[in-house]
Amino acid sequence: MRALRVGVVVAAACGVLAAPATAGQPAPDPVAVVRSAVEQVPTDPGHVRFGARDDEGTPLDGLKVIQTNGRNVGVYHAQSGGRFTLYVATSTDLLHWTKTATLDTDASQGTLAALPDGGYVVAYEWAKPLVTLPGPLNALTSARADRIRIRFRYYATLDRLLAGQISREFTAPPALRASAQGTPSIQSVALTPDLSNSRIVVGLHYRADTDGNGYPDDDRQGTAVLTNFDTWRPRVAERLNAAFAKATRLHGGYTRAPRGSFGDRDEITFDGVPMQLYEVQYRPNDFASWRLFLRDRRSGALSAVRVVTPGASQSFGNPTVTELVAPDGKRALMVTMFVFAEAAGAGESGSLIFYRELDS
Repeated sequence: MRALRVGVVVAAACGVLAAPATAGQPAPDPVAVVRSAVEQVPTDPGHVRFGARDDEGTPLDGLKVIQTNGRNVGVYHAQSGGRFTLYVATSTDLLHWTKTATLDTDASQGTLAALPDGGYVVAYEWAKPLVTLPGPLNALTSARADRIRIRFRYYATLDRLLAGQISREFTAPPALRASAQGTPSIQSVALTPDLSNSRIVVGLHYRADTDGNGYPDDDRQGTAVLTNFDTWRPRVAERLNAAFAKATRLHGGYTRAPRGSFGDRDEITFDGVPMQLYEVQYRPNDFASWRLFLRDRRSGALSAVRVVTPGASQSFGNPTVTELVAPDGKRALMVTMFVFAEAAGAGESGSLIFYRELDS
C-alpha cells in the first residue's frame, strides 16, 4: 500500500524492464532499476501518454497514483483562471483516467496513501485567500509565500474518497520562518490504532531566503511529522539541501551545481530499498532548467536521472514513481512527470504518464 511503499510509473520502447535475477545470477541493483525505468520513456503508445488529460479534457498535472482494492486511483490538479483545483480519478489501463470528484479548490500538488484502517489520506498544497496590503513588492512576495500551506484530508473508505466526502481535515500552520510549505510526499504512516493516535511523516519544500535579502525566493527541502492528526512539527532538511547545493556532476548540459529551487519529490521502496525522486532547478526562475535526481535513502547518495523522450524533451518536474500491477497482470513500475513547454520536444509538453512491466 502507498502508505508504506512508494511506487513508480515508467516504460522503455518495449515497456519491459530487465528480468529479475535467476539462480546463480546476482540480483539487479534496485536503484539502477528504478533510475532506468524513469529515464527510458517508451515509444509504444500502449505504455505512454504525452499531454495526458482525463475523460473531461482536464490536464492530469501532478498525477499521483496508487493501486488499492484492485483499482487504480490517482489525484491530480489543473489550473483555470489563475486558480488550481484538486481532483481524484480512476483508471483501468493506467493511461486513461475518469474523473470521479473534485477534492478541493485553491489546491494542487496532491499525494495520497492507503491506511491500515481502510481509510485514505490525501495531502496537498492549499492556498488561503490572498489579501493584498499596501507595501513594497518584496513584502507582497513574502505574503504570497506565507499563504501556501499543506492540508491533509482523511477519507474513511475508498468510496468516500472517490466521492470527495471527507471525514477529517488538518491544515498545517505557518512554520519554517513563516514561509510557504508545499509539495508534500508521504514517507510513512503509523496508526496505533487509529488516526487520533497516529504519526504521519512527510517530505516537503518551503520558501527560503537564499540570497540573504530578508525575503523568500527559492524552494528548499524540509520534513515534518503530523502527530495524531492535530500536531505539526516541521524542520529544515539541512543535509539534503547541502547535498543538492554540491551536486556538480554534469547533468543535462549543466556543469555547475543547481542554483534555483529544490522542489517536489516522491517516495518509493523498491525491493526493500527506500528511494526518493526529486525535481531540482539549475537556474532560478528558468522553467527550462528543471532536472531530476534519485536519492538512495540508505546512504543519502544522489544520482542524476537523465530522462530520454522520443522528442528529446529536456526539462521535467513533479516526478512520481510507483510499483503496481500492470493491466496484463505483471509487476510494473509506473512513472508520471510534467514536461515543461520551455524545453519540450514537439507534442511532448504537459503531463507525461508511462509504465513498464518487470520481465518475469
